[in-house]
Amino acid sequence: MNDMEESPLVARKKKVLEDLQKAKLKLQKIQTQERKAARKDDTRRKILLGAKLLEELKNVKNLDNLVFHWISTMQPRDKPLFTELAAELAQRRQNPPQG
Repeated sequence: MNDMEESPLVARKKKVLEDLQKAKLKLQKIQTQERKAARKDDTRRKILLGAKLLEELKNVKNLDNLVFHWISTMQPRDKPLFTELAAELAQRRQNPPQG
């Protein structure tokens, strides 16, 4: 056998390494898809829970105080998203509904 010819063992090794590389790429793709799906589910959970919380603010006594506290402890960059809600909650705290 001259230097130009590959032995069957070398050829098999080369093929296995190529297959391994392809498998690694497939695994990375699957893991990326899993992370994307998990993020999507997490976002959906937060949206649904937030919507339910906002709905219940009208019905559950003292929930106003808890939500107002949560807003007050948020990161400064996030607080502006809740300016209107915080003002509404502050108003309710000053003038609680009679009944």
